[in-house]
Amino acid sequence: MKTIIVSDAHIKFNETQEDAERRSRFLSFLNSLKGNTDLLVLNGDIFDLWIAWKHVIIKEYFPLLTILADLSANGTRIILTPGNHDFWFSGYLKSQIGIEVCRDSFIETIDGSRFFVNHGDRYTKNDLRYQIFRSIIRNDLVKSIFTLLHPDFALEFGIKLSRSSRNRRIPARRRELMVKSLQKAAFKLLKTHDYDYVIFSHSHIPVICASANGTYANTGDWVSHSSYLLFSDGKLALKEYK
Repeated sequence: MKTIIVSDAHIKFNETQEDAERRSRFLSFLNSLKGNTDLLVLNGDIFDLWIAWKHVIIKEYFPLLTILADLSANGTRIILTPGNHDFWFSGYLKSQIGIEVCRDSFIETIDGSRFFVNHGDRYTKNDLRYQIFRSIIRNDLVKSIFTLLHPDFALEFGIKLSRSSRNRRIPARRRELMVKSLQKAAFKLLKTHDYDYVIFSHSHIPVICASANGTYANTGDWVSHSSYLLFSDGKLALKEYK
């Protein structure tokens, strides 16, 4: 069984040239999985912004959604976990694309190994302001109110939120603390649960670290690395798409 875990593509609907090149590279990667991948786990922030209305989708995401639908139709099981940029999902992705959307984490035994997969943003301990914001913005009532707005207005507001998050410069020391806190949280989960692998993302730093209790891995990102995780024949490997 071939399993791919990938995250942080940050596909946008208001693109710069750099964004368009990243989108093209990511779509090429997804196309390369067709017919040879059993399980694809999208571990958050695939979309730089996602808002789900009852009858409206963001048209610029159509090429990505088309490829995902094609993968699903050709036998690839697709799992989506929420990130810190894309989390307001409704039933559209399941009913129209065939994607299984997790509310929080994806936990499953794959080829005899127990996996815990989560974007990781709730496991960072160095950003109290974000954790407060996270608890508010993910509230179902806030989501319901936001989706009552006209899509054009809602997307403009969403762009500002996304840009503010993306452009907020993280000092090297804080970035280091983020990376270490994710590893610490992963090792704790491995010690206290029967997981063989704990997979996080969010930090944009690809890594695999083994411990006495199991293995922690981070998928990295597609902004700087074009990285992903491959699990096949009982082995986990960190790869880069070229």
